[in-house]
Amino acid sequence: MKAWTIDKPNSIMLQEIKENEKPINNAKIKITLASLTTFDAKAFKGDLAGIQYPFIPGRHAVGIISEIDENNSYGLLRGQRVIIDPNISCNNCYACKTHRQWECEKMKIMGVSSEGLIRDFASVPITNLYQIPQQISDIEAQFIEHTSIAVKTFNELKVNEGEHIVIIGASVLGIIIAQLALYYQAVPIIIDLHQDKLDIASNLGIYYTINSSVNDPYERIKQITGGRNCECTVFLANSNEKIQKAFDYASVGGKVAIVGWDYTAEIMNGNMSGILSKQLTVIGINNGQKQIPAAINMLAKKAVDVTPFISKEIKFEEADKGIKDFSQNPLMYHKIFIKI
Repeated sequence: MKAWTIDKPNSIMLQEIKENEKPINNAKIKITLASLTTFDAKAFKGDLAGIQYPFIPGRHAVGIISEIDENNSYGLLRGQRVIIDPNISCNNCYACKTHRQWECEKMKIMGVSSEGLIRDFASVPITNLYQIPQQISDIEAQFIEHTSIAVKTFNELKVNEGEHIVIIGASVLGIIIAQLALYYQAVPIIIDLHQDKLDIASNLGIYYTINSSVNDPYERIKQITGGRNCECTVFLANSNEKIQKAFDYASVGGKVAIVGWDYTAEIMNGNMSGILSKQLTVIGINNGQKQIPAAINMLAKKAVDVTPFISKEIKFEEADKGIKDFSQNPLMYHKIFIKI
């Protein structure tokens, strides 16, 4: 088996690897398409604290089941095409033992705190596999986890029809959340510093976009909402905005979701007084594990359009060139797809 390994900042190599004996309740997956994200590019450059080198990058991948216990209770069979949920629960903590694996106290993430998926084969817990319908291409499936987090965000916020929801950050996840807002007949407002990202949102039908380098978001939101601000606010942890803006843009009695896991401490520091003065409900979301079937359904029926995020595809043998290019040109790509 082969895998690309980042052994230290700015160094990546293709290695022959040996996996330990396949654990009980795991399946062996032949990876067919994986993808690199901005996290992988930052980790390659050495821009992220806490990364333990060496490690195999890659959080998202699609593959074919090559080995599995066909008496498993999930109905999965050899030869089926599956998406891999990168969030691995420990199954031993209190949350896991009370059937809340998505709240696992010791959650590991493939490509972050566990070995990733830029490899030809991977041994994966059966509980982390989901069959993909033919309506979803391998490339579209790379966005299933994004969509699952977006679905969970809406479920937690309990967004009602006609309510305004401001999304701070026009990343892939932010724009998918905005599309779901349209699907649920809420009114999305998306804020970002980069006009090219806002243009993608506009082309997908997001009517209200605010370039915070040109306009004052607070005043514009007041205009859009008739002065009351937004019933729901989504703050993306990697948005490079200060967290207190999430509270500034919220209406009295509003709900705020802080979404993501890739963040810097400086961004998370801010004036929290708005939580008390406005009596806000604040929710933290760092995975969409429970919502992956719903996300698959959303993509299958084209409620979410990910085509604007599809850019560069390279061969497995060129993954080193891909991650170097991504790290040097971080604004050029949403993802780089690796055909295996």
